[in-house]
Amino acid sequence: MTMGRETGMDLTMETNGSEASSSMVIGTHDNSNTTPLNSKRQRLEKSRIENSYPRKRALRACQVCRARKTKCNNEKPVCGCCQALGAQLDFASQIIVERLDQVLQKLDEREVDSAETLRRISQELGTFQSEKVSLRSRWQAPATNGEGLGSERDHELQLDENMLTPSARTSPDAVLDWPVFESQYPTGFITRHLFDQNFFDDSRPEESEHDVSQPSAFINEEAVPQLVEIFLTRVHTKSPILDPKTAREFGFKIALEGLQWDASSCLVLIMCALGCVSQPLGDSHNRILPDNRMETSRSVLGEQDLSLGSAYFTAARKRIGLLKPSVIATQCIFLCGVYEMYMVHPLRAWNFFADASSNFFMYLKCEESHFGGDISRTKSPETQCIEASLYWSCYKSMCELRTEVPLPPSVLSQVNYAHSLPEPPTSFASVNDSRQEVSEVGFEILQEQAWHASLPEQIQFNDSIETDHELRFTLRTRAMEVKAWLYRPFLYYIIHQIIHQSSSKVPERVRQLAQKAIDGSIHWILLRHNRHRHHGSWFVGRLILSSALSILAAVKAKLRLDSLDNWKEIVLEAITTMKFWADESSDFAVGSVVLEKLFSQLLDISND
Repeated sequence: MTMGRETGMDLTMETNGSEASSSMVIGTHDNSNTTPLNSKRQRLEKSRIENSYPRKRALRACQVCRARKTKCNNEKPVCGCCQALGAQLDFASQIIVERLDQVLQKLDEREVDSAETLRRISQELGTFQSEKVSLRSRWQAPATNGEGLGSERDHELQLDENMLTPSARTSPDAVLDWPVFESQYPTGFITRHLFDQNFFDDSRPEESEHDVSQPSAFINEEAVPQLVEIFLTRVHTKSPILDPKTAREFGFKIALEGLQWDASSCLVLIMCALGCVSQPLGDSHNRILPDNRMETSRSVLGEQDLSLGSAYFTAARKRIGLLKPSVIATQCIFLCGVYEMYMVHPLRAWNFFADASSNFFMYLKCEESHFGGDISRTKSPETQCIEASLYWSCYKSMCELRTEVPLPPSVLSQVNYAHSLPEPPTSFASVNDSRQEVSEVGFEILQEQAWHASLPEQIQFNDSIETDHELRFTLRTRAMEVKAWLYRPFLYYIIHQIIHQSSSKVPERVRQLAQKAIDGSIHWILLRHNRHRHHGSWFVGRLILSSALSILAAVKAKLRLDSLDNWKEIVLEAITTMKFWADESSDFAVGSVVLEKLFSQLLDISND
């Protein structure tokens, strides 16, 4: 027992240092056993004292001597052993080793500063990797009791970074946060009003625009085929997620047999709702109101069409809760989101797009479990095309909203979907397939040019020429949107270089790209069809707001560009457009107020 206790106390002394000595006084050993322990303690303390002084790094043997385990005399340029063997000498340079020691010492001294710098750089860069980590930590449930750690890690490794897009990086709030505006507004000031607009207190009666008690007297079943045809002409061409032949059959069936509480009736009702609120491309531009009336988005569409569309939409919503996970259920829910985008309700639309994504995700999982293996071989090409269009439409719609509003990603980003983007119709074959090779270039600007060059002749467009062809208009605005995102960082750079009085250091190429950013902003604001109601009306309005803020930032920084000579008229046009949509989306109402305030500030400065 005594031997065991002595051994335990020795271990305590070796690990705990001074605490070990105090524990020995309390021990129950006799005097004969204390002497060797005291002497051992003295030896340990002496050893510690010797090791506390810095010692010179020992010479390092060459690689050959280390491998042979022989003593190296470290002679330069060749040691004795290597000279005898005729081997090539590979000494570890003592200078490099000493230099590394100095670097490590400096890093230790500045550890706090380095950590702070890394944190700041990480925040400013906002890379996709940081976004990916934040999304996992926020939206993925952690494993419990160590279960599933391996599978979760494998799943994270399989996630494609391209499927996780950052949110709200191109919004008007991002421009309003530029230092040139001197923090006049808090972060997210404009977008915050969107969430305020969609908040309903449970303690109060909900004042819903779509009253579920609304009578269905507006619904004319005989007019259903005509409304379905309008939908296929004005809406389906931009979101081809269903088969037109099947849609027409559903419409004629309801005209003959009446509405039911099934999926096909739900799909037809939402198609009719979209047929009521959609417009031809030229209507919004050619309509003229009396001078004593202020033109708004609702006055252009008309209250009758709004009421009729709302009646069809309410009837469709009553049937959505009865649907099971399926392709047609996903089509119904997705088109409800499209309807809300037509009504300029982006957050309501996001709810439907998220539900459509979840519904389609569940459908794919159930289908995989039921059939197993590669089930695509049992499907017709038409069915595969419809499902692929539905998958990418749901995913794309949520990604588009995330560019403007801080919202979580689509659940479909976690699906390893086997099908690529659906092929266009054979009549829309590319004019010159060799142009597609340019799209492999990694630079986004060249890629955008390649996409533009490879468009079929039927939907080709020119950046400088307005078009009344709706597909060309849609593609043109999308290309303009991408260019605005690409060129805006160069405008930010040159504006803040001017503020810091270092504009002379700006390369000429950067000035040219900043000029393109301003030209694109002006082009957006003066867009002839910027009041046309369609799926992307809200995005057009948001980009006009961002463009106006970019122009105001350039004027405030006194950026000298010829295209800014008429900046007052351009900003006033943007304010008018914001007021046009203000009744339907509160962020446009707030945006018009922000633009007016910044505009008046710049006028006061110029007058002084």
